[in-house]
Amino acid sequence: MVNSSNIPSYVQSTLNTLHQRAVMERFGMFFIDDLDPDDMERLITNLGEKDHSDIVREHKNALATKPTTQKTMARGIQLVASYVSTTEYPWGETISWSMVQRLCKLHPADFFQKFDFETMHLTHNSPEILETAEDLFVSFTNDTLLSLHESFLPAGKRPKPASLREAMEVWSCQAILQVLGGKATFLPSTYELEGAPKKKNSDISFLTLRSLFFPSLNTIFKPNTIWTGYKSPSGYIRKYWDVLKERKNELLILNGVHQTLDEIFSKLQCLPQSTADSTLWHATDGLVCFLTNPLYYRIKSVSSTGPKTQIVGPKRPQVSTAELQKRLNPGNPTYRKRKRDVKGTRSSKSKKSRQPPTKRQKLNNPIQRRNKNNSDSDSTSTSTSSSSSSSSSSSSSSSSSSS
Repeated sequence: MVNSSNIPSYVQSTLNTLHQRAVMERFGMFFIDDLDPDDMERLITNLGEKDHSDIVREHKNALATKPTTQKTMARGIQLVASYVSTTEYPWGETISWSMVQRLCKLHPADFFQKFDFETMHLTHNSPEILETAEDLFVSFTNDTLLSLHESFLPAGKRPKPASLREAMEVWSCQAILQVLGGKATFLPSTYELEGAPKKKNSDISFLTLRSLFFPSLNTIFKPNTIWTGYKSPSGYIRKYWDVLKERKNELLILNGVHQTLDEIFSKLQCLPQSTADSTLWHATDGLVCFLTNPLYYRIKSVSSTGPKTQIVGPKRPQVSTAELQKRLNPGNPTYRKRKRDVKGTRSSKSKKSRQPPTKRQKLNNPIQRRNKNNSDSDSTSTSTSSSSSSSSSSSSSSSSSSS
């Protein structure tokens, strides 16, 4: 709800009739319940057949440019379907990417759909395949939580799921917030999200992340990393590798186990922000980072046409010193600083520096070279004659002085 100072009178009177201020003070939010734009009979009964004079005066330009055919075809309120808030899409079907980031950070429990294990259907019905995949995923969940430091568990309770359902619910947003006491931050993903901005390193699906947590047989990890601990006989990676060795001749069962694990990971709501070469858990500002699955976002797409705030005018709130002097002494002329004379401030070293000789022009044309030679000879003769005349004049002057 935005409180504006220039609310039209007809809008203000309608809000007063609906007791909007009292509702906001008590509940902090205000909704218009049971508003059906297509129910023209109810709209006409409550609003009247004709617009109020204030509405006509304020929106006369928009009303004048509206085609008459559109008036006759539909008299109801036309709303853009992608921006209508519903129970399924509280913020609308399409929102901006910045809004997605804010909702993941500030309101993740409301932004994500509630995890429902009953809606999940696995492809394989073989008990052997389902039992093997369930055992591996439960071991993965328990072993992963064992590596989480106690300081991030305010309640001191570490979940210990015993079934596939319990293990998958551990990775839901609501369960993570409850276990970590709010010490978690959720990172949005652009994977297959319509309209999402492109990144330099594109996000990958949760199905692809399965190979990160269940690496291939005999994968070499860096020494002293958290992943090496899961290679021990009691670690979940060792159990997974044992299954690969025991079932190496039963490709149908192995493929079924991998497909079931892929389906399980693709339906998870969150996963730790892990790296294959170093860490399993990552934190920023004291909050554990979790990747999120766009499958559970309560939106359909992302739009780049969200509201943008543009700063008009100077970005610096402080005026210059000259402007301040002008305002303090409005009657006195402002003092202008003399521009620095760059030529007069040259150092003696730069003044005495040797100037490079001018480059002679290259003459390619023979006629130009001939004219050049002629001009040089003329200048030589002229200089010779001038020198002789000057010498004769000097001799005559000397003789006159001697006499």
